[in-house]
Amino acid sequence: MTCGVQGFAAVGEVMRERALLAVATLAIDLAKREIAAKSQAACVKATRVRVLAAEISGPTAEADLIGFGLDQDQAELLVRGWTCERAAKEKRPSVGQLCEWRQQGQIDDLAYVSSLQNLGYDLDEAQRIATSCGIKLNQRLFREQKQREAELLRAAKAAEAAQKAKLTRDAKLLKAANAYAVAAGLEIEQASAELDAARSIVRQEFELSLNQSVEVVVIAAVNWFPGLGKSLLDLTREYTRGFVEVQETV
Repeated sequence: MTCGVQGFAAVGEVMRERALLAVATLAIDLAKREIAAKSQAACVKATRVRVLAAEISGPTAEADLIGFGLDQDQAELLVRGWTCERAAKEKRPSVGQLCEWRQQGQIDDLAYVSSLQNLGYDLDEAQRIATSCGIKLNQRLFREQKQREAELLRAAKAAEAAQKAKLTRDAKLLKAANAYAVAAGLEIEQASAELDAARSIVRQEFELSLNQSVEVVVIAAVNWFPGLGKSLLDLTREYTRGFVEVQETV
């Protein structure tokens, strides 16, 4: 009797151990499946991100998904959905951008109207928007034309003023050269050359403007006389120093 009880106990222990082993094996299997599922989900999610960022093509994404354990139909369905999602999120040009492109000549009228229709406008709406853009383009071209004409007019006036100023300077220098030539007994060409040399020197030494250098050399030339004991250049420097001192006190 004792042996029978002990036998039953031994059998029960074996069965209990087997049951525990089966439970442990099942738990391990479930854990492995959970880890594999999480890993597969992470890889699928990463593939979606890459498709949306246009880093990989559709066929490449499908091959990756199949490698992660999905079948062909599942891979194709997921990639098709992600491709549509990416297309929906892609930035489309605004009406204003399209008008700017039209004004810049990057697209023609037909492409402009077609792009507007792609944004959801019907043909009549697209044509009205295109007409409005054309009016804006004509207005801009008109303003630019007026601006160019104004700039040309300003440039012409500036050139005319510069020419008048040059003629005035040349007349002053010629008159002063004649006076200096008579006083110094020189030919007009030599007198003019001395005036020009003196003017250039004081302009550089005293950092004068062109008109300022002309004024001081003209004053020096008409006031020079043989008994002065100074050259034209020395007299020009003397007048220039006086001119600079007056300017500094103003």
